[in-house]
Amino acid sequence: MEPHHINAVRTAFVRLYEKGLIYRGHRIANVCKDCQTVLSDLEVEFKEVQARWTYVRYPVIDAEGESIVVATTRPETSWATWAWPCIPATPATSTWSASTCAFRT
Repeated sequence: MEPHHINAVRTAFVRLYEKGLIYRGHRIANVCKDCQTVLSDLEVEFKEVQARWTYVRYPVIDAEGESIVVATTRPETSWATWAWPCIPATPATSTWSASTCAFRT
C-alpha cells in the first residue's frame, strides 16, 4: 500500500476511535461464509453445540523427535494452521524459543 493510503486509513481509524465508533478488544468477528463480510452480533443466531475434540500431532522443526499435540474442534482448518502460542514458563515448552516454535504440517 502506498504511504499516503496508509496515512489515510490510520487517520480514519483514529477519528472513528476518538468518536467511540470503534474500539479495540478481544472479541470474535463473525464473518458471512457466502459474501465474506463481517456481521454484527445482532445478525448472528448463537447455538451451542456439542463438539468432538480432534488431536493433531505436529513435529517441531528445530527439535528432532519432539512434537506438539494441538486439540481442535475444527480439524478441517488444521492444514492452514502455521503457529500456536507457546508459554515458555511451563515444563512442556520451557526449552522452546521463538525460533523453534514453527511447525511442519
